[in-house]
Amino acid sequence: NTFYNTNYVLNVVGGKEFAMGRHGQNTFGLKLRGLFRGGFRYTPVSMEESVKKNKLVYDISKTYENRLPAFRRIDFGLSYRLNKQKLAWTFMADIQNVMNIENILKRRFYLLNQQVATRDTKSFGMIPVFTVKIEKKIIP
Repeated sequence: NTFYNTNYVLNVVGGKEFAMGRHGQNTFGLKLRGLFRGGFRYTPVSMEESVKKNKLVYDISKTYENRLPAFRRIDFGLSYRLNKQKLAWTFMADIQNVMNIENILKRRFYLLNQQVATRDTKSFGMIPVFTVKIEKKIIP
């Protein structure tokens, strides 16, 4: 095993655009994306040896044997494209991590009061992203 052996990864992506406006020149879009994968692996610490030596001692006989919890994330997005004669305006709203899950990305070990403690680095929760894009049309 290695750090990146998560055993499985599943990406699901889908979307749909709808024609809007008097002549169907504008578009309204929906998108949905899901990411599901096993957790990254890590090497556990030998608790007894670490306390005895007063420093972290990793159990190399179990290198990358333990795994963090599975990573899950779902993103949702809306867009509207307004096509004019010389310009095209695109308005987008994306909500990343709709379910507001704080996935564990990394686990660190440290010594605290003669005990081995852990500290997990977590991902951000829900993140809204708003974008406006203006494109100039080049007409020959």
